Amino acid sequence: MLIQGKLLSGQDDLVEVYHIRRKVLIDEVKLPEQEVFDEFDNKAIHVLVYEGMEKEKAVATGRIMIDGTRCCMGLIAVLKEARGKEYGDFAVRMLLAKAFQAGIKTVYLKTKKEKNKFFQRFGFRDLEEDSSSILEMVLREEW
Repeated sequence: MLIQGKLLSGQDDLVEVYHIRRKVLIDEVKLPEQEVFDEFDNKAIHVLVYEGMEKEKAVATGRIMIDGTRCCMGLIAVLKEARGKEYGDFAVRMLLAKAFQAGIKTVYLKTKKEKNKFFQRFGFRDLEEDSSSILEMVLREEW
């Protein structure tokens, strides 16, 4: 199965992004709506991952918000029926590549402790120890 990704700005049509977030983060994870849809969407860079050659179905999403030489990654979500196929991995890699291209030196991410291993394989490390976790990744220029 072919995987395709697309980067979007906050001014683009985010209907597919919002659909995935609602299904995963609100309906499944039970996050409050105000944490899933916020005022940062119009300033963020979003990724959509599609399954299929013709971008038939959006299956994963995420975003980064850039602030100078650092950024915050978040709202990574993969539809339940599409998990285990590396779509989340692809979304994170696209966002990290965009951050690197933008000259970002540090990427922050807040996640649940049980998701740390997934993000640590990209080079993120723990900054805090509690039920949620702030992770940091330093992007090095030699990449």
